[in-house]
Amino acid sequence: QDRLACNYWRERCLASMRWFLLAASSIVLSWWVGRSLARGRRRKLRVHFLKKGHGGKSMVGWTPTDQHLHAICRKLSSDVLVTSGEDLPRNAVDVLVAAFPTRDQLLQVKDSIRALLVPFAGFPPPTRLLLKELGMSSKLVVCNLHHNAPMTAELAVALCLAASKQIFEADRKLRQHDWSSRGIPCEGVPDPLPMLLLQGKVALVVGYGEVGQRVARIMSAFGMEVLATRASLSRVARDKHAVVHPPADLLSLLPRANVVFLCVPLTSGTSKMLGRKELAMWLLPPLVSPL
Repeated sequence: QDRLACNYWRERCLASMRWFLLAASSIVLSWWVGRSLARGRRRKLRVHFLKKGHGGKSMVGWTPTDQHLHAICRKLSSDVLVTSGEDLPRNAVDVLVAAFPTRDQLLQVKDSIRALLVPFAGFPPPTRLLLKELGMSSKLVVCNLHHNAPMTAELAVALCLAASKQIFEADRKLRQHDWSSRGIPCEGVPDPLPMLLLQGKVALVVGYGEVGQRVARIMSAFGMEVLATRASLSRVARDKHAVVHPPADLLSLLPRANVVFLCVPLTSGTSKMLGRKELAMWLLPPLVSPL
């Protein structure tokens, strides 16, 4: 009798286990099938690098090579399809990477494009007008890539050094066999070519974004006091390299500056930001480095 009872409970346990395994398998199978179906319904995000996306021309540095594309694909999800070329697949692009696409190029992807990535800071006015004319401004997201921030900041600093040390004027004089003093008073040279010593002076960075912050770090390393303005600020803030003000403080900051860096994108709000009125506010002859 005990043996029969044990067999009974053993069969019940085995039956329960079988039902449990069957139910678990069904759940897992249902989840797998559902996930597979969902994957089938979810279309890949299509990103296209336009090789002639600059008014029908290619520009070195903004057009990725095949090697670059392979490196990009390795870092992206498998749900993102990256292509590149001079021609656009008609209505088969979700994200277009280009600065100055032509009218014909935009018309090819008008019904599918969701975002435009401009490979530098700012939104080119010709592209802005073209999108508005085609009725694409309201539905399209426009983003920027700041990969060129280091080279742009370095160029700004190079221009500042060339202006403050009068490199071009000194080079011109040297080519005319004028070996007189450059910036340092010497005996017999009463009026040496004047140069601006940056250490201890004030640099004003207008636009404290990716480029402006890099400029601020460099000028701070030169021993300059760095002031800056940033459009998103409503009150004064401070970081390791600069005292950052809201844009409304620009006019009050100008008289304090020896060097001004314009690091803002060209828009309707920044066009003609510094005019005759603003330039007249400087107490000393200023150096302006526009980007």
